Amino acid sequence: MINISDDNFKKYHVLNGKEQSEQELNQYNYLNLGPTHPATHGIFQNILKMNGEVIVDAQPTIGYIHRAFEKLAENRPFYQITTITDRLNYCSSPINNIGWHLTVEKLLGVKTPKRLDYLRVIIMELARISDHIICNSVVAVDTGAMTGFLYVFQWREKIYEIYEEICGARLTTNIGRIGGFERDFSQKVFDKINNLLKRNPWKHSKNLKNW
Repeated sequence: MINISDDNFKKYHVLNGKEQSEQELNQYNYLNLGPTHPATHGIFQNILKMNGEVIVDAQPTIGYIHRAFEKLAENRPFYQITTITDRLNYCSSPINNIGWHLTVEKLLGVKTPKRLDYLRVIIMELARISDHIICNSVVAVDTGAMTGFLYVFQWREKIYEIYEEICGARLTTNIGRIGGFERDFSQKVFDKINNLLKRNPWKHSKNLKNW
């Protein structure tokens, strides 16, 4: 709990723009919740006004959730910003990388070949699946179910092996470039993708049989 008599916590005398009376300060407890990690890096703080165990009011402090990436990007050329987008959501870095490339291409009026568009869609779909594998399985871990988490991670690993074959990285990929990829996909990349599609468990879903 916060000692409200401490000069360092004078800011707690004002909550959501309303100055707290001396009676309120004596009646309620003020709890500093955070900074914490709400699925994104950076500050997310709540100053809670508590009546026993009941939260009466809260003052959120969001700040720069992504470590001021916006400010970092202001002083870098376009091609150097790709590595920053990796960290926006490292569960699906390629989506952020390619999203940035598409933004710059639209800004500059760059027309990309169809083959590149298809390759990008494949990589982004793999990233989407990988992200869902992580996020949904972690929810299970939070409820005490560890087995499912370990089971589905084998499929995420196979997706990361595809990333590694394309760009040499697995988590923060820095994959692709403005206007294309750093190199063409090797046959080994397509072999790994086909192997994943043949062996993955979700192909047995009843909803997919009609596709």
